[in-house]
Amino acid sequence: MPAHIYTTMVGRPDNELAEPLAAAVLFYLYTLSLRRITTADGLRAYLIPALTGLAAFVSILFWRGAVLWWAVIGAHTFLMMLSSRKGPWHGFWKNGVIIFGAAAASAFVYCLIDPFNVRPGFNFNTVSWFHLIVAVLTAAGLWATALFLKEREKGRSFGISLLYGAGIMAASLIIFAIIAPGFFRGIFEGTQVVGGGNVWTKTIAQYRPLLTDDAGRFSLLSPLRASTAFLFIAPFVLLVLSLPKRLKNSGPAYSFFVLSGWALLLLSLVNGRYENVFTLTIAACGGVFLASIYNVVKGRLGAFAGALAGWTMAVVAAVILLYPSAPFYRGLTMSQPFLIKGDLEETLYWMKSATPVTSHFLEPWKKPEYGVMARWEFGGWIEYMAERPSVATVYGMETHGLTESAEFFLATDEKEFLDIIDKNNVRYFILWP
Repeated sequence: MPAHIYTTMVGRPDNELAEPLAAAVLFYLYTLSLRRITTADGLRAYLIPALTGLAAFVSILFWRGAVLWWAVIGAHTFLMMLSSRKGPWHGFWKNGVIIFGAAAASAFVYCLIDPFNVRPGFNFNTVSWFHLIVAVLTAAGLWATALFLKEREKGRSFGISLLYGAGIMAASLIIFAIIAPGFFRGIFEGTQVVGGGNVWTKTIAQYRPLLTDDAGRFSLLSPLRASTAFLFIAPFVLLVLSLPKRLKNSGPAYSFFVLSGWALLLLSLVNGRYENVFTLTIAACGGVFLASIYNVVKGRLGAFAGALAGWTMAVVAAVILLYPSAPFYRGLTMSQPFLIKGDLEETLYWMKSATPVTSHFLEPWKKPEYGVMARWEFGGWIEYMAERPSVATVYGMETHGLTESAEFFLATDEKEFLDIIDKNNVRYFILWP
């Protein structure tokens, strides 16, 4: 079940709406590139990996955290190279280099053009040179692995071969440490976001660990209510799919599903923000579970009767697994933002009817007549319900408003307070506990 239903507020299209789709396209293209990887030739051998690299770049346009999906693809390529016998690793190496080469090329063009005038530096939280370097270093890592394997094929010792590969990787890191020292600061900041140490993201409820309630305490009921019991089925399905016998007789696409599933599960347990994409694994594992019920029942009872009973049992199982979440989803409104009731809702509708009409409240690249100052998470509600431009929005530090909003609420004297209002042309502000 899509977790973004309860983390996305109606208003501006939030990135949670697009992340699962972008990740699904990226993962699908990658698995497609793995087909006939040792025998593919001609245009296909380059086109599908190049499209995968382009999809990888597009995924970070929706959300910069999608660089983690790059890491999963890079890790799988690395493992497939190491686990392949003589010869086949060349196909995985070429596939990976094309993917990350295309991602790097796309990032280079974007940073060069700078279509949104954000002046990209090395910040992990905006599409920047940081992502170009990530792609280049990943490709360099695959090249280093290929060199190691090639030297081993020549009969060199493990230690000497390792030195060849490590030399390539060390040289790449040293070069970027000299020309782009800010990149490594971005790595540190990104690690803080993933691990929950970032000051800003710590204030966002969806960044807490998955198995916790609204107060941050361990809870199974809270994720069950919003994510359905299929969330708890997925780890058991992944465990069965990870059995050595199954992995040994499977293809690279199968092993990628297993690896990505475990990676997404672990990320979600540490930081519930990543459940938006883990829902892809939950849905697939749920399908495998229900299909297994159908197949077992059909195999025991025979053709027609077995098929009918199998479908019935699968539907019943699905209903049982979905039922605990029914009260939550039944309460979702369809015409306006939910999780916003009482005084704030009334305030926004009053603002819509009682304040001067403005233009461009859904066109942030144009300057409106005035703005409304409020906490950043209210931005979508203000634009959708009050139909007024909000200074701060859900788009975070990479857009104007977040810093200004924080400074506004932390102002310690009247002059500082008024300066912020004047600079941002604020006519109204909303104070909310």
